Amino acid sequence: MMINHGEYFKELGFNSSYYDPQTRQFDTDKITGRIRQIIDEWKTKYPNLKMKYENIKYDSLVSFNVSFTD
Repeated sequence: MMINHGEYFKELGFNSSYYDPQTRQFDTDKITGRIRQIIDEWKTKYPNLKMKYENIKYDSLVSFNVSFTD
């Protein structure tokens, strides 16, 4: 949600910017780091939760959304 609606979350006080709509660039390191952090935090409750980072596409928002949820 923070990638698709960055301005909204910025107004709420979140400082992390994962996507720049002006340049259409993703901060891939920040996105991957946050995913790893979430998985680590929930490892005890969801021990089989895994993410194939290499499957995430960063060429457009649509591609990202589809690849992230697929």
